[in-house]
Amino acid sequence: MVVYAKAIDELSHFFYEAGVPEAEELGHSSIEIERYRDVMDRTYEWTDRQIVPLVDAVDRDGNTLLVLVSDHGWEKEADGNYNHSYAPPGILVLYGAGVCSRVCPALADARVYDIAPTILVRLGLPVSDEMVGRPLSEAFREEHKVLRVARYGDPLMEARAIPSEIDAALTEKLEALGYMD
Repeated sequence: MVVYAKAIDELSHFFYEAGVPEAEELGHSSIEIERYRDVMDRTYEWTDRQIVPLVDAVDRDGNTLLVLVSDHGWEKEADGNYNHSYAPPGILVLYGAGVCSRVCPALADARVYDIAPTILVRLGLPVSDEMVGRPLSEAFREEHKVLRVARYGDPLMEARAIPSEIDAALTEKLEALGYMD
């Protein structure tokens, strides 16, 4: 199962600064600060409540692995906007079946590209040599055999863009979030 929780990313672009101690110095009015200062705290709390049942399920079933990942961190850029262009890495939490939980090697060089190969290995599926990332085997108590394939095969059909009525709106949203220039 894959769950995509987008609230933290999207809302932080608009409401993060209202909750910081220097919000007024950053140009936010007292009305904005009063209205929006708790948005991000409440968003994190709401997201945590959504994750709790998943953690509980992992605790009940010794065969379940929970992978919590963000695709990036974020930072304030020179123009004053928060963005991802030069942001630090995001977060990675591995919890549950087989995860090293005592004296474990650091995952200091883990990258977002390593998530898919790691999950594939844990599912006993092959990893394509075309993939950029690597399985994060050091995160687990036991080695799993890494099945490798040169590639997954030819595409089933030629990829092509299909115009959509929402293209303009989606492009505008992605630009506002800093994913596109």
